[in-house]
Amino acid sequence: MFILELISSSDPDRNGDYRFFYPEIRIGNILSLSHLYIPDPKIGKSILKVRIQESGLLIWEDRGGFYISNGKKISGKKIHHIGDIIEIGGSLLKVKAFTPPKSSIDNTARYHELTEKSPYMADLFWALKQEMLSLEKKGQG
Repeated sequence: MFILELISSSDPDRNGDYRFFYPEIRIGNILSLSHLYIPDPKIGKSILKVRIQESGLLIWEDRGGFYISNGKKISGKKIHHIGDIIEIGGSLLKVKAFTPPKSSIDNTARYHELTEKSPYMADLFWALKQEMLSLEKKGQG
């Protein structure tokens, strides 16, 4: 589990904390490809990937581009810790918390196994994620 805070974005209503229970997520402005959708035109087609590791959150730009981490341009993979600030487009995210994985189950492999066997499962997982995010945001208001 980890928490990212969307500190600032082009849509202030989306700012706030986002809690994730997935081992890996995508952040971007393409709704169908993003676990955390940020409608920021400055992001373009960039997709940040975030994977929880024992030592922190491993973050990288999935399309070969770059992002800003604590004021420095990053074009590869980097481990982030609580308090780190990530900039993508004109939006700022802060790593608020993370709990290293304890499960011996490889959730990413299990997700891929389920979605390859039954492709409709990807749609189900996406719909559940959207509902959880909606409920979480309603609970903060």
